[in-house]
Parts: sequence; C-alpha cells; structure tokens
Amino acid sequence: GTDICGGYALSMLDCMRQTVIASRTASFTDATTKPITMTEAFYLATKGGAEVLGLSGVCGDLTPGKQCDVLIVDTAAQPIDLFGFETLEERFEKFLFVGDDRNIKQVFVDGKQVVSLNDGDNVVASTTTTP
Repeated sequence: GTDICGGYALSMLDCMRQTVIASRTASFTDATTKPITMTEAFYLATKGGAEVLGLSGVCGDLTPGKQCDVLIVDTAAQPIDLFGFETLEERFEKFLFVGDDRNIKQVFVDGKQVVSLNDGDNVVASTTTTP
C-alpha cells in the first residue's frame, strides 16, 4: 500500500480502522452496501494498494525477492485483551482494530531490521542505517 490515506492520520492501522468503520456506517443506511472486513482492509493496505499503484511485482506481499516492510507484533500486550480461545485470525483482527505501538516488538524495512524492543521493563529501541 501507500503511506498516505484519505483520512486525518498517516497510520496505516488508523486508515484500516477508519475504512472498516466508514463501510459499516454506510451499510446501516444502504442495505446493498456490504461492510468491509478487517481482512479486506488489510488486503487493501498491502497487496491491493500495490496493485492499484502498479507495483504488485515489486511489493505488496511476502513473496521472496519483493520489497516489504514487516512488523513483529505481540498480541498478548496491552491494549489487546485476549481470553485464550481466539483464533489466529481473531488475534490479528484485534491487533488491527485496537493495537498500537505497545504491541510492536520488531520493525523491518525493506527486509532489514531497524527496531527491536525488549519485553522487559527497560524497553530498548535500536536503529540501523543502510547505505
């Protein structure tokens, strides 16, 4: 996808959330409108965005050889509440809908790790630069 959305925030998480909320709201007033799921919003923010921009051969999914940015997420951290019976998809949806920076443990940009956060009381962020 892109790093720009049609809303007030630059966060792709916020963009996905607002897309789902707007589509749900639209479905209340128009019975022919089907709300977008979190899975569909994630597709639009990743592979769908790359396709629209003509970049599906370069990025948009985890195919070896493509450029990608990846977050390693801890869904057991706050603000996400887990009850122990959630499927992997439900945990992923909870992160997409209520997760924030407290859930992010590692960040990879173009396949290179740029941030790593410890689980202990002392959170350490380390960044590396690439030439």
